[in-house]
Amino acid sequence: VIFYAVNLFKDIGVSTNPYVPAIMTGCIRLIGTLVGTYLLKHFGRKPLMTVSGILMGVFMVSLTATLHFKAKLEPCTSNLTNITSKTTPSPNLDCSPMENPLIRQILDVYPALAVVLYMLAF
Repeated sequence: VIFYAVNLFKDIGVSTNPYVPAIMTGCIRLIGTLVGTYLLKHFGRKPLMTVSGILMGVFMVSLTATLHFKAKLEPCTSNLTNITSKTTPSPNLDCSPMENPLIRQILDVYPALAVVLYMLAF
């Protein structure tokens, strides 16, 4: 994952420079290694593996939900015809969540955060 971090962040739709989350990923992996070594000495392998597995699952499910919600509301971000499917957005689509700048910012930033936290939990 670390070798393809820039491509990964581009593919999940990070609106910022994809090199910034890639650099953050490297730094967080370094910190995670140091913290993991400390925790391993105090708690042992089995509890840490259990917590790690649960956290990785939570972050992947939340990433999937965020990307699904973002893709569902993508027609709201532009009034243009969807080029890939050659159809116009449904008039029944509720675009009110996209009017909130906080929700828009969360949908742009959280995918990168979820991937970084997944790697930290690993």
